[in-house]
Amino acid sequence: MNPKKSLVIIMLLVVCSWWLGAAQGDSVDKTYQRIRHAELKYGVEERILSFVHEGNTIVCTLALPKINKKCPIVILMPGFTGPRDEEIIPGTEERVFGRTSRILAGYGIASFRFDWRGYNESEGNFYDACFTTEVSDTIAAIDFICTELRHHVDSTKIGILGFSQGGLIGTLTAAKDKRVDTLVLWSAPTNPAMNWSMLIPMDTIVQGVKLPDGGWMETPIVVDGQIFCYLPLGKNFFKDLIKANPPAELQKFKKPTLYLTGLKDTIVWPQPLMGEAYMRYHEGPHKIVTIDADHEFDYWDGPVAEKLTDAIYWSTAWIIEIL
Repeated sequence: MNPKKSLVIIMLLVVCSWWLGAAQGDSVDKTYQRIRHAELKYGVEERILSFVHEGNTIVCTLALPKINKKCPIVILMPGFTGPRDEEIIPGTEERVFGRTSRILAGYGIASFRFDWRGYNESEGNFYDACFTTEVSDTIAAIDFICTELRHHVDSTKIGILGFSQGGLIGTLTAAKDKRVDTLVLWSAPTNPAMNWSMLIPMDTIVQGVKLPDGGWMETPIVVDGQIFCYLPLGKNFFKDLIKANPPAELQKFKKPTLYLTGLKDTIVWPQPLMGEAYMRYHEGPHKIVTIDADHEFDYWDGPVAEKLTDAIYWSTAWIIEIL
């Protein structure tokens, strides 16, 4: 092909990609404004299910809108050490991903959340868990949705919504599995080793990498300069922490991606620069939304949890438009 024609085609593709991204961003803004304080259209029904992966039973929750049709489905993925329901919102009996599922269902979107192997109710050892095993678990969850749940949901429309480490795992999964149609990233780490050093002293991370194969150690988790707890973390976790490069993996995923970040985040920081650095690697349509909140979108701020709820509605608006 003539080099000049090739250049023209490339420029047209770039312009079209930018235009589509801008158009989607505008429609998401309008949808957010329309639904933010509107009454939910549908109720939600939740079912506890399980599937077996590599010999371990993985426990999960399926949330279905009370509507007589198959709906798109979003996999909700928690943060580091988090159970599949995430933390409880103070003053309520509702957890972060319980509220997320309820609002998604209110607009006709099913959701699926599960405990990775070694976490919460799922079988396995926590010290065996690492980014590699969690990606494997997530692909197995997609397999389960596409086989066992295909009569209940539209398994041709699958999104991932991941918080913090869940966003990292979601990115790594989407880079491998073409069945993922969109990513919604909440406070996703850009540089895992640096970001986790806010919780685990760097010299401890170096010590963890030097563990013998199959080895693990009780690892101090530091919050506000004080040891909060100890966790049994294995060598593979520390190796993945050093090796993982989520922005580079994001280059392989060309589909629409939303990144939400709290401007007061002290773990993935400074923001919004970290979010912008993450999304520089994404070549498809994308949008960044900033909220004046911490890493967890101030979920702890009473029953209303206004900023967390903002994040949920932005995510819902995005998924309505994309799926």
